[in-house]
Amino acid sequence: MLDFLFFLPGRSFRPIGGYKVIFEYANTLVKMGYKVGIIYIDNLSTTKRIRKVRTILAQGVKYILNSKRKFWFDIDQRIKIYYQPVFNLNNVPASRVVVASAWNTAYAVSQLGGDYLKKYYLIQGYEVWSASADTLLETYSLGLGNIAISKWLQSIVVDAGNMCDYLPNGLDHDTYYPDHSLIPYAKSRAITLYHPEKDKGFFDVLDVCSLVRRAHPDFKLFIFGAYKKPDNLPDWVEYFYLPPVDLLRGLYSSSAVFISASRSEGWGLTACEAMQCGCAVCLTNIDGYREFAIDGINSLLSEPGDINSMANNIIELLENNEKRYRIVSQGILSMRKYNWDISTKELLRIVGF
Repeated sequence: MLDFLFFLPGRSFRPIGGYKVIFEYANTLVKMGYKVGIIYIDNLSTTKRIRKVRTILAQGVKYILNSKRKFWFDIDQRIKIYYQPVFNLNNVPASRVVVASAWNTAYAVSQLGGDYLKKYYLIQGYEVWSASADTLLETYSLGLGNIAISKWLQSIVVDAGNMCDYLPNGLDHDTYYPDHSLIPYAKSRAITLYHPEKDKGFFDVLDVCSLVRRAHPDFKLFIFGAYKKPDNLPDWVEYFYLPPVDLLRGLYSSSAVFISASRSEGWGLTACEAMQCGCAVCLTNIDGYREFAIDGINSLLSEPGDINSMANNIIELLENNEKRYRIVSQGILSMRKYNWDISTKELLRIVGF
């Protein structure tokens, strides 16, 4: 019997923050001596499921053909991996603890019977982009032990009349730290994440940077992402598709500012990584960033959609070295309290191990 079995909604060959969190917990638990499994399930309709399986196969072929590219996260080989294109209740390995990671997996976990002693739901976002608010609220009332990665998510669950533990994410301090060995640092450079979802605010970032360039014509932007490079990018940006972690650490470290204009985040892992690497962060004033970002202390915040305010914040950091150094120092310091060993020990306490 496994000690922990984590449910994920299908396999992904591109980085996803919620998956990364599960992989970090799984790796840490197996290093502690626990027997751990991950099961990928697919609760989509038949038509969507077929399309998704085809997409997964096509992505897999690309990775196999490119011998230099590994799976985007280094999963400990002691972890048992299972995959069900169609969820089969009778084919789930027995485990002392099972953990859902998204709203559709919560329904799957809730159906498990007596061989699964403790059932939990790790809530990593308010997933209104893939389900209705009513559906999400229903998943919080399925009888699972609710665990939220941020206090604002915890409050949504509690306000709906359910118990919910708070468990902040950890961070990987062996991977993300100030490192200028790959790319020279440039004060006139920023970095951002590309995501095609509108709520992630990528094109707001481009508008912000266009304003910054009026004051600083030499200003340039690094963009990284897990999606194909978008069309018609200006010539003052450089795009990095699926950069390996060493390169990503170098990109963060060599940039003066990390920018996100997102309107919705469960937590905001990339901003944390940038702070770990000594990059000053300019973010939107949303719940998912306020979990760790304090305006004027370790970050500069502006309201979502306020292009001028965010541009002014970036210009201030470019022109005020003292302020930028102070925010960078506080950013590095504030990230040290987030640690996967600490978060995993808290998970063990919550589940009663």
